[in-house]
Amino acid sequence: MPKSYLYRILSGLILITLYPQIVEAYSYLPVVKCYTKDNYNAGRQNWDVDTDSYGILYFGNNSGLLRNIYGNWQLTATDNNDAIRSICIINDTIWTGGVTEYGYFVKNSPDDLKYHRLGNVEGGQIWEVVSFDNKVFFQTQGLILVYNKATKEISRITCDYGFFSIQVWNDNLWALMRNGGIGVLKGGQFSQVSRFEQLNNSEVRKVFVHNKSLYITMFDGKIWSYDGQDLVKVNISKEIEGNSFFTGYSYRDNSLLIGTISEGMVQIENQTGQIITKVNSSTDLIDNTVLAIGEDNNGNIWLGLDYGIAYVEMQNAIKPIFNRGATYSILEYDNSTFIATNKGFYQSVGNNSFELIENSEGQVWRIKLIDDRMFVCHNKGLFLWDGSSLKAQYLNDGVMDVERFHHSDMYLVSAYSGLWLAEYEKGKLNVIENLNIWGNPKLIDDQDNDCIWADSKWGSVMSLSLDSNNHLIRKDYPQMSNYFVGEDKLVFYNNESLFYFNSGNFQQASDVPLVNIKGSGISAMDFDRNLNYVGYVQNGIPNLLTNLRDGNYYSYEKILSSLKGSLIEGDEFIDLYNSEMRIATDRGVMTFNPESNTKSTPKSVSVISYIEVTQVGETLPEVYTYPYIVDQILLPAGNKQIAFHFGNNCVSTDLVESRYRLWPYDKDWSEWDSDLQIKEYTQLKGGQYKFTLQFRINGGNISEQSIGFDIDKYWYQTNWIIVPIILIFLMCILLTVRIMNRVNRYKLQKEQVRHKQVIAEKSISMKNDQLLQYTEVISRKNEFLLELKDGLAKMRNSESKQWENKILDEVNNEKKNFIFHKLFSEVHQDFIQRLTEKYPDLTANEIRTLSFVRINLGTKEIANLMNISSKSVDVSRYRIRKKMNLPHEVDLYQFIREL
Repeated sequence: MPKSYLYRILSGLILITLYPQIVEAYSYLPVVKCYTKDNYNAGRQNWDVDTDSYGILYFGNNSGLLRNIYGNWQLTATDNNDAIRSICIINDTIWTGGVTEYGYFVKNSPDDLKYHRLGNVEGGQIWEVVSFDNKVFFQTQGLILVYNKATKEISRITCDYGFFSIQVWNDNLWALMRNGGIGVLKGGQFSQVSRFEQLNNSEVRKVFVHNKSLYITMFDGKIWSYDGQDLVKVNISKEIEGNSFFTGYSYRDNSLLIGTISEGMVQIENQTGQIITKVNSSTDLIDNTVLAIGEDNNGNIWLGLDYGIAYVEMQNAIKPIFNRGATYSILEYDNSTFIATNKGFYQSVGNNSFELIENSEGQVWRIKLIDDRMFVCHNKGLFLWDGSSLKAQYLNDGVMDVERFHHSDMYLVSAYSGLWLAEYEKGKLNVIENLNIWGNPKLIDDQDNDCIWADSKWGSVMSLSLDSNNHLIRKDYPQMSNYFVGEDKLVFYNNESLFYFNSGNFQQASDVPLVNIKGSGISAMDFDRNLNYVGYVQNGIPNLLTNLRDGNYYSYEKILSSLKGSLIEGDEFIDLYNSEMRIATDRGVMTFNPESNTKSTPKSVSVISYIEVTQVGETLPEVYTYPYIVDQILLPAGNKQIAFHFGNNCVSTDLVESRYRLWPYDKDWSEWDSDLQIKEYTQLKGGQYKFTLQFRINGGNISEQSIGFDIDKYWYQTNWIIVPIILIFLMCILLTVRIMNRVNRYKLQKEQVRHKQVIAEKSISMKNDQLLQYTEVISRKNEFLLELKDGLAKMRNSESKQWENKILDEVNNEKKNFIFHKLFSEVHQDFIQRLTEKYPDLTANEIRTLSFVRINLGTKEIANLMNISSKSVDVSRYRIRKKMNLPHEVDLYQFIREL
């Protein structure tokens, strides 16, 4: 077995044995986010912090009560715009005390946090508010004001020496008096139980309960604990002892948080007093004077500062331990943690912060421990760490890795200029030859197979060994692309599965969970001896598998996926240390402790933090804040512009995805979005709506929050609109009936007229035919009679003359003419009327002539009918044309037919 494996096994056993002592082998760097008065739009100083059951944070601010509603800041002032010094939240009622007044805030509507003033402050400003026995106690330096919630009466408790602080402890209300006395409330007064000279005339800043004892934070930099009988000084690191303390806080069972005047916040272990974490200006805190410490529902810390507010992320399962540069390698050695970065070589001794090793500036690629010698691969060459400084070993070129052939003094050096064979002699490496193997391969000695494995970035895995004459023997394995080193074994990777190398052959790993780790893109891996913990990076996402002791493994990929994009592509590095996974990133080193994740009880949520409702046409919105008290917000009538603002209390490494839907406005859900902060709707009309926000954290289960709102409708948007609609509909029906009746009557009349016209046309047609027939008969008859008259005239006798006259009488018979004109006037009534109206000078004979023209009779026929000569007809027509002023070119027949 390789010595490196043995070393790792022994190291692991030692670490397991010493785990309780070295679990804090380095101090974490909490994520700190600060807010100035310009961010939250309130006063500079923040004197107290508390959290309600909804997860809303409250700050006693110089300008009033300041709220942080999942990222949304809201300020509510008191009646006198008083500064608030202390807060106590009981059942979502916020009791407050200030400089000039005291009272409470309560939310009784979705858009209102109302202040109820109880009275003026007496005996100095109020420094502590405590709820006990259905009463609220407001403590000043001179007295305590007591508000009875049942009777709503106010009483006073006084003391000859005055008060430093009050606190509920062991089901009693205790007070620390200014003469060093500690008393308990009995019969409406404080009865002194103990008195300690150490507390006499020394300023007490904060009293709090920790591990069933009272802890007393002193302005002079001391902390005392009181168990009901004895006063014991609490151990404090010499690094902060003697600093001015302003406040204290019990954080979990094993630590205290101390707010200082000039050194920020310090977390100390409660037994040893050793510093666990420091938060000050060197860790991005904007002000080192901590006036108040509070805890949110996820166990993260909020600080009220002399200038601003700070959020300190204490409960993130993924914690940074180094943040000064891109990291490529991590190594534990000689009670220190060493880090290879692009800024140089860093060391952390014990639990101290990382410090840059002198003269190591530059790119450090890898740290390698070989036979208890620690080599540092640098862009300036290869160095050896002697415990205090770096000693040059090879300076001809930048070095990426180094490894020794076991049982020899021969080394391989992976340099910028290729892979070199070297010999370690007299404390230095002497280069022998360039093997012309490129791609800066990483190297590992395999004693079982008597070789060094190399994986070139430009090729496949190869084994390199030496013969008896120290000549290199190279074997390539193109089927393998990479290898990974665990606590006691090597595994190889072919871009699909993991393999072991035994007796010259690759055999697929059958161990759980290695056999289940498949697919392309695995670039880094580490595991412990028993495969209880297996960490790896696949496609840029780190993952940790932990054995649940029942043969199943739990994957933390969802949590660790938040680190995607922060690893160094092509140079990913992870390792397991103390059941913790350390991940090298482009900014430093992150650690993930699955134990801390499973023990914590986070309540990470996303909420609709506030809603802005603006009436269309107006500019100032009405703001509704979480919690909304009611399920349905009622809004007045009118088109609305509504903006939903979102917030969450998740830690910085959480991946929070959200989507939304407004029913019935949105037909479907929006897409999942990790940057969703606001959704705005415009021109929403009257009606009932329901807005739902769904969220998932690190790809986990989907949770949701809904809020409904009802926009009142104008009368014409309600059911009353049915009445005028029905009336209009009925009117339309009546109007339609009337119109249809009129249309039907019109149609009927039109049909009757048409029927009459048809009958008339038939009658006229018939009479016209009769007229033509009659005219034809008369014309022929007259023609015959006239011929007969002419024949009789030739006889020249009296009898013939007599018959000649009879014939003329017959031809000029008036009755016959009357019948003709009667028929003509019936058929051509309109023509005669138009003719007489337009040409009144025409005579009866001329109208008669034109009537014959109208029915298209010729000159001879007209002459026969009128018993005149054809010439007389022509003369008559001439006279008519003249009376009618017809031009010569106008045809009389055509003109009369068209008249």
